[in-house]
Amino acid sequence: VSLFEDGLVVGALWLATQHPFVFGIALVIMLVLMGLLLVTLFRFLKAITRRIGAWFSAVPAH
Repeated sequence: VSLFEDGLVVGALWLATQHPFVFGIALVIMLVLMGLLLVTLFRFLKAITRRIGAWFSAVPAH
């Protein structure tokens, strides 16, 4: 995994120096995807905390 990531860094640096416009487009796409993933993860965390809170504060059945 680490060697793959090192290869990605080398590839990204090459792309940034040889084709900066393509690198910029790829960077913007990755930043947008990262933002969407962050929002999704926070929504998931909020839903999980609500369910756990509801589970502990539930009224016992009669």
